[in-house]
Amino acid sequence: MNHAIVRFVSRLLIACLACLPLQSQAGLIGTNQAVSDLQAQSARTSLAAKLEGYGIAGEQARARVAALTDTEALSLAAQVDEAPAAGSAVIGILFVLGFLVWRFIISDQAQVESGKKKQQ
Repeated sequence: MNHAIVRFVSRLLIACLACLPLQSQAGLIGTNQAVSDLQAQSARTSLAAKLEGYGIAGEQARARVAALTDTEALSLAAQVDEAPAAGSAVIGILFVLGFLVWRFIISDQAQVESGKKKQQ
């Protein structure tokens, strides 16, 4: 009885292996691809170190860099020192300050309100 089960399982495994495509592929990569891979890896480590230098936690910096593609990591590593730190925030703050100055000092309503205060 055991012999029959072993034969059945063996035949079943042989049939399954015959149906599955067993393919493996090995190939050589070119020098350009190897160099670009090394450059991308180097850019990732230097970018993570630069982000840590700017005050981002180590784990978070490595996670952010890992989310980038190789091309993005290379371009960001080249531009990280030249990129503005908070350019849009500065513009927003200046806009809000300009609005407040206009509203409370320059506008007609502000001058009317200041005239009422002087009369009282």
